[in-house]
Amino acid sequence: MIAGNLPGRTQTLSVAVYSAVQAGDDSTANFLVIVTSLTCVVILLLAGRLVPQRTLLVSR
Repeated sequence: MIAGNLPGRTQTLSVAVYSAVQAGDDSTANFLVIVTSLTCVVILLLAGRLVPQRTLLVSR
């Protein structure tokens, strides 16, 4: 996992979740985890539609 943080300028989602958990802000951490999870699901679904389906040939 790649993460970085320039205070006041940039922050990755993984660092934001970690920071929220460390600060005891569970509602923010949960929200960020849901955003991350939904983003990943959407990307996986889109990738599945973009990749041509291969038919499996079974030898008998």
